[in-house]
Amino acid sequence: MELHTEINRPLVTHLYYPAAPGSKMSSINNVYHSPEVAKRAEMNMDIGRRPLIVFSHGLGGNPEYFSWLLADLVKHLGCVIAAPVHKGSDNAYYEPKIALKAYLRAQDCNMIAETMLLTKFRNIIDESKMWFCGFSQGGYAGLLLAGLNPENYTIPDVNTCGLVEKALCASNEDVQVLVSKCHLEAEMRRNRTSEIFDKFLVISPVLTNYLNLTNQSDNPQLKNKQIFVALGDKDNLVAENAADLEKLPNTTVKHFPEAMHVSFRAQLKGDAINSKQNLYNSLAFDKRKNIAEIHNKLLNEAIKFFTEKDIPVKL
Repeated sequence: MELHTEINRPLVTHLYYPAAPGSKMSSINNVYHSPEVAKRAEMNMDIGRRPLIVFSHGLGGNPEYFSWLLADLVKHLGCVIAAPVHKGSDNAYYEPKIALKAYLRAQDCNMIAETMLLTKFRNIIDESKMWFCGFSQGGYAGLLLAGLNPENYTIPDVNTCGLVEKALCASNEDVQVLVSKCHLEAEMRRNRTSEIFDKFLVISPVLTNYLNLTNQSDNPQLKNKQIFVALGDKDNLVAENAADLEKLPNTTVKHFPEAMHVSFRAQLKGDAINSKQNLYNSLAFDKRKNIAEIHNKLLNEAIKFFTEKDIPVKL
């Protein structure tokens, strides 16, 4: 599915859904460890109304980095998942001036949810169960959608701030151009907070130091929403104010003691770790025996959060 958003950005979207019985199963790709799926299979239209989850990937990533989680959520929840590729901040096309506009992700996710109700999926989507899941900068987008807003628009130093740790090749000029147009950010507040989603699974969010996380008990946007935050205790990208997340209304925070930032992403297969290009993505994942344990814990926490039932499963 392809849509177009601000500045004519194509919004290609990966769709995960319950396949029709008898569909042929195969590996998602040859790079990441992930469950087998039925590619381009017919949809099972006889399952009744199902939840919709919109997933937002991390900066410099794509939905396949979380195929291990998305495919298993469909398997165990019977849900439909729409995972857009945020062009300009994905691994195929990176443009700092787009990547720094984090609010674009929130817009993307709202648009995807609304559009799904105009497609054939409208016949199986339960509009009372429309949920969000996001990782890293995608997690930040989820907090925007839930009703939290940036607390200031000061010009950050791209050499020292957390923004640039994720904005890769952004220059000071890029940041100044963006901040000089901060009135656009203020204008976009109307379109950030979502009335569509009521549950938010936020995985290792970055940039939370740009959010006002204190004195939120009276925030009307948060009253009817539930937030679950998964934090890696060895994640050097998680903000120092992460403890403030635990004080947000209707919010549960779970700590993963052995998890780094990339521990939550898909693990590269051994033969894919063969070049400097893949070095950042691999981070010796094959040597980290606790990756499967981290993934399985996150899957179980996600299922428990979305269903409000404790039904242990294994990857």
